Amino acid sequence: MEVLNFIIFFFIYVYNGGIGNDVARDGIYDGEKYIYSSGYTSREHNYGGVVDTNYDWVIVKIDTLGNERWKVFYDGGYGDDQAYGISLRNDGKLVVVGYKDFNGNDEWRIAVYDTSNGNCLDSLIIGGPGSDYAYSVSSYQDTIFVCGRYTATGQGFNFRTLKLDPSLSIIWDSVWHGGNGNDIPYKTRVYGEKVYVSGYYDSGNPDDNEMKIKVYKRNGDLIRSGEWGDGSEKNNDAANSLCVDDTGNVYVAGYSALSSGTTRWKIIKFDSTFQNVKWQKVKSPGSSIRSEEASDLIIKDNYIYVCGYIYKSSTQFDWRIMKYSLTGTDSTLREVDFNGENDYAHALSFSTNKIFVFGSSSNSLDQDFTITDSTLNLTGYMEFFVKIDIKNAGEFYLVELKGNGSFDSIKVFLDGRFYKKIYYLPYELKIKGYELLVYVFKEGEIYEMGPYYLSETSPVFIISKNKLFYFNNMDIPLNISVFDLSGRRVMSLEIPPNTPYPLLLPNSGVFILKTNSRNIKFFNIKY
Repeated sequence: MEVLNFIIFFFIYVYNGGIGNDVARDGIYDGEKYIYSSGYTSREHNYGGVVDTNYDWVIVKIDTLGNERWKVFYDGGYGDDQAYGISLRNDGKLVVVGYKDFNGNDEWRIAVYDTSNGNCLDSLIIGGPGSDYAYSVSSYQDTIFVCGRYTATGQGFNFRTLKLDPSLSIIWDSVWHGGNGNDIPYKTRVYGEKVYVSGYYDSGNPDDNEMKIKVYKRNGDLIRSGEWGDGSEKNNDAANSLCVDDTGNVYVAGYSALSSGTTRWKIIKFDSTFQNVKWQKVKSPGSSIRSEEASDLIIKDNYIYVCGYIYKSSTQFDWRIMKYSLTGTDSTLREVDFNGENDYAHALSFSTNKIFVFGSSSNSLDQDFTITDSTLNLTGYMEFFVKIDIKNAGEFYLVELKGNGSFDSIKVFLDGRFYKKIYYLPYELKIKGYELLVYVFKEGEIYEMGPYYLSETSPVFIISKNKLFYFNNMDIPLNISVFDLSGRRVMSLEIPPNTPYPLLLPNSGVFILKTNSRNIKFFNIKY
């Protein structure tokens, strides 16, 4: 288990498969408690005695504190399998799209998962004569819309958009080719009665792909399409993502290329007809030979939030998170370097006052699957972090604390009791226990990390005919206090290890039980 906590981030979740690159490509917040992310991970497989390393799907569920709830994989057999888009249907089911290898050709895979445990409930494989990728999925009630690239004989890649019902039966299927080379859609989103798709198409000029946007009715009828290319630089442009405001204006995030081939971060606001560009914003690349891109954008409270990656000579590729007003005024919220190597931000989601960012961060050897959140109104650079790595070493847990930047002190609590005060990092602890809490003190502020549960064991209630027991099934004493709703303490005691202890409360009602670090609200019914 590895957890990073940043002062300007509430959490950073990192998954390192240990072999090669691990990447979060998309993510979504359910609006209540949980965050889901899809991507791919490098894993070693033995196929008929042949050991090989391939990419597999990885799908992760975490809570809003960054604690992992489950993680599932999909291996389609020999070859690479990668997950890209993710969405939640109204029935609470999770939909993930990507591709799987099938006898050397890649085919679309659309899969439905149970959010409670990560079990795959249904899946659909769709393929053509070449390598086909499903890149994005968007839900409307219990139907879904999927876009991706699709091969047709003699045509290269085509735009393809599908609408599917809850049983994954295809309701309509739109395939479009511009008549030249490759045409690829990257993002689809549903707004009311309309389905928007963005990507790029081959304009027919050498090395001159242009942004492409198509708009459909939900019944599949094409409403309009638009394209945009940088007239001053006849080179490749692409719309990686889009969003739409309340008046129908369309905002596109992607890149435009210089004549050298280097791509630049590009944001464009179109009117609803795509005939008029209201404004466009370009960020010059940090290197004449390094490409930069805006990967995804969302609209929230009349602001546009964008993520992607930029290049700096000192730290190579870094995450960038920017905020734009609807009139185009911009400010940089974050430029994040994790380890002095390449880091890429790929997707955004949001809650009431936070944005969640999905991508990958470098561990100096390869890429790690990374999710983080950030409050919307904070500005500045990441200057400080503490990283906790917890490993089960048999009779004890090995806890390694690492960090960057200055702090005053760190206090470690184990099972509700003060354990250690730390003044420098890195620091290593060997501990036995059940629950770890860490507090970082810096310039009068306190930052809590945890709790991290080292074991699934926890105290439980036992109700007999006449008494309420609290069973301490741990091998350490447990201190508890019971308060009524007015805050008055009505009981305080210590329960010995592996012991049930009766809670003889004076009357019925609602009480708050506080253990070493847990707070539990419960009803007491007097028999």
